[in-house]
Amino acid sequence: MAAGLLAAGAGSGCATLEERLSGTRYMEVTHEGRVYVMGKVDTISKFSGKPEFPYSTTKIGAGVGGATVVLEADPKDDLVAKKLWQIYTRRHNLRR
Repeated sequence: MAAGLLAAGAGSGCATLEERLSGTRYMEVTHEGRVYVMGKVDTISKFSGKPEFPYSTTKIGAGVGGATVVLEADPKDDLVAKKLWQIYTRRHNLRR
């Protein structure tokens, strides 16, 4: 069973969710109306409140309540963003 952590940043407008699912690292951050999903250990360890990725895939209006979802991507591994999207949709019970 996966263990999770949910924390809201006081006054920062961010909410974070971090999980380890089947060996895949997963962190979800809501910031300024967008949902940012990270999966690389290096990105998660450097996270300091404002989500920033060198590469990403954006799904406009595809998230919960029509939110835009920004998925961390890796130009050397197409499966990073795909796996994060699968986890996000399963976690939020979305059918896409």
